[in-house]
Amino acid sequence: MQAENYGTRTIEKPEKIIEEIGHWILTSNELSISVTSGGMQFSYDYFFQTKKIVLDKYRRGEHKGVRFVTFIDKDNIDAAKKFLDAGAKIRHVRNLPPMSLGISDKQVLTTLEKMEDGKVVQNVLASNDVTYIKYFASIFDELWNTGIDAIERIKDIEEGRETNDELADARQYLNLVLEEVSNMKNKAKNNNGS
Repeated sequence: MQAENYGTRTIEKPEKIIEEIGHWILTSNELSISVTSGGMQFSYDYFFQTKKIVLDKYRRGEHKGVRFVTFIDKDNIDAAKKFLDAGAKIRHVRNLPPMSLGISDKQVLTTLEKMEDGKVVQNVLASNDVTYIKYFASIFDELWNTGIDAIERIKDIEEGRETNDELADARQYLNLVLEEVSNMKNKAKNNNGS
């Protein structure tokens, strides 16, 4: 049995970056992506069709799905809506880290560039080292858990309201409490009915 080779490398040519990201998407079993507003547009412009292939696999139970955390604004609202319609899950986060990152079950891709206006970045760091994958996955999960459902954010933008992050956090907390109460009721009902 051959040992797995772990490594971290830099990809610097735009055409190689596009090729690497496409391969990363198609060979994944799950995708978690944190990008700026411009990064969401980049993802749509260059990889929407590729991600649709993965989302079709998700619907057939052959993939765990695609999750985005991003800052949704008027510049990327259409891209966010199209990803939602295709089956991606998206959360709006006001204060994103100053990097874009993508995590699959096999590899992490990250860049320190802002990815403004959907432009191709100039370099990407790619690693299949399990330590890095787990580290960046934990960062993503923390962002995901503090994010606001994209549908709520889009509704606020379309109705001309500023999203109230504190109210959204309270609403999210209330939903978690109500879900836990419902689970407790179901458990008690099942225990009494047994």
